[in-house]
Amino acid sequence: TDLGTNSLFVAHSITKGENPLNRFMSLKFLLFLVALPVSIFILLFFNLADTQTLIIFLLGLLAYAINFALFGLFQQLEDFVAVVAVNTIPALIKGIFAVLIFFGLITLNYEQAFIVFSLSVVPSLVLWWFLPKDYRKLKFTMIGVRQLFFETLPAGISLFISEGWAAIANGIAKIAQGYAQVGIYSVAEKISSVFTLLSLAIFTVLLPKNAKNKKELNKYDFTETILLSIGILLVSGAAIVAARIGVPIVFGDKFNESIKLLDIMILASAITAIHAFMENYFYVERKTKVLFSITTTKLLVFLGASFLLVPAYSLNGLAYAQLASALVALALTVYIFNKHKSHQL
Repeated sequence: TDLGTNSLFVAHSITKGENPLNRFMSLKFLLFLVALPVSIFILLFFNLADTQTLIIFLLGLLAYAINFALFGLFQQLEDFVAVVAVNTIPALIKGIFAVLIFFGLITLNYEQAFIVFSLSVVPSLVLWWFLPKDYRKLKFTMIGVRQLFFETLPAGISLFISEGWAAIANGIAKIAQGYAQVGIYSVAEKISSVFTLLSLAIFTVLLPKNAKNKKELNKYDFTETILLSIGILLVSGAAIVAARIGVPIVFGDKFNESIKLLDIMILASAITAIHAFMENYFYVERKTKVLFSITTTKLLVFLGASFLLVPAYSLNGLAYAQLASALVALALTVYIFNKHKSHQL
């Protein structure tokens, strides 16, 4: 139910000096209405739509939709304590249950685990009352919603591709190498994905800041982006060293095969993190179609490189395909950055 609406709402409300709150929330509501029957159909297709599961799922879907909207609203307000709380409250609840399960203090069946996952987000909705009063006085409108939808659609498709990237990679590993290899690759992917969180944090903070720069100075702050990119590369170097030393100490020799992939995966994730937080530029400049082109090109490069490299180099080939696609996406982003930067000078 996001479809890139959060980032576009934040950027537009600041750069254009207006607050399209009702349009934003109306589009969110319409996206929820679309997601609802699609989700029910998927549950029915997989024979999971018993009454209890369906009720829990619908409550969870509604709660997650509101949670995503709260994230965008607090980001626009630059209330980053609330932004952190929006995601931390559900994560904390899931984490507590995970620890209890890990130490054998509780046991959950499928239905109970599904309840925890679906409803853990509900307590975060109390943050609604921390919004300014005028943000809680919403009116449904169709004025400008169609335009906002088509503007967010390219970004939404890009977001969908990015969110499903790990599943695509794991699917390729399963088809090419079997289930055991998926586990090895998945462990390496999860360790390296810490850069995804780093990128999200940078993106969340920079988007409203760069939108203000665009409004007040009529230009985008490239210097800060370049310095942060260098910082992420330095952190990735330290992470590679730390992973090589730390993973064997913590997990023993169980993940030796995963360690072999970590160098490549961490570097690929770092490069992905750089071009991912650079994406706020496309929201600020209202160039979501360019963002779609970059993400699609990255996916095609990844699939093509996987087709060529995986048969010859197994999981290393898949990791190198990740690296190649990340480099191509970064190169395209930097090219567009430099092109626009020269126009600003």
